[in-house]
Amino acid sequence: GQPLQPSRSRAAVSHDAGGAEVVSAYLKSRIKNIQPVCLVAGPAEKVYAKRGLNSFFVLLEKRNQIFEMYPDIDLVLTSTSWPSKLELKMIELAKKANIKTATYLDSWVNYRERFDYPNKGWENNLPEEIWIGDRAAKKLANNLFPKEVKIKFVKNCFFEEFKKSYRDAKKTVKNVSAILFASQPLAIMPKGEKDRGTIDEFAVLKDLLNELKEINF
Repeated sequence: GQPLQPSRSRAAVSHDAGGAEVVSAYLKSRIKNIQPVCLVAGPAEKVYAKRGLNSFFVLLEKRNQIFEMYPDIDLVLTSTSWPSKLELKMIELAKKANIKTATYLDSWVNYRERFDYPNKGWENNLPEEIWIGDRAAKKLANNLFPKEVKIKFVKNCFFEEFKKSYRDAKKTVKNVSAILFASQPLAIMPKGEKDRGTIDEFAVLKDLLNELKEINF
């Protein structure tokens, strides 16, 4: 049959790359049913663009007028970032405009800190819904956030893309050794969190590369 025509607009807001991967993958999977309105900055710009969403970009200078420009927006969906406050600012603006808000969490650590915890009034930064993509994340979120915030499972489309790429690669690539380096942005962690240690992701990667060099990997 004919594809469904977009019946509503959804504003997506991202800065950091990790969260942008998840939110942009979600948008791409539903592009036939919704009209994206993308407010992105920093690393998120390239992430959204690689999925063909750059044609939906809106200038950040227009963010205060976004709901006047697109009156049919029914949801503001954000990722999270450190130290950018772009997502938190848009949650604030959406609440003032009585627009539903949701944040998709892309990791399994520092959940409350993403909303400016432990600073006073951090709860005011929370959206109406927090989206997660696996059972472990849901358990964490249920234990950390106020009961007023709805914890909602939404399939992680970025994971689905990743699994498909892996299946496709297995069909063509044989007997290749690889190492996946998965890191956390420790170098820019908030004061107090970083004080727990002086090692950051760059030092760990450097040590790993030196070890691989020794064994001629």
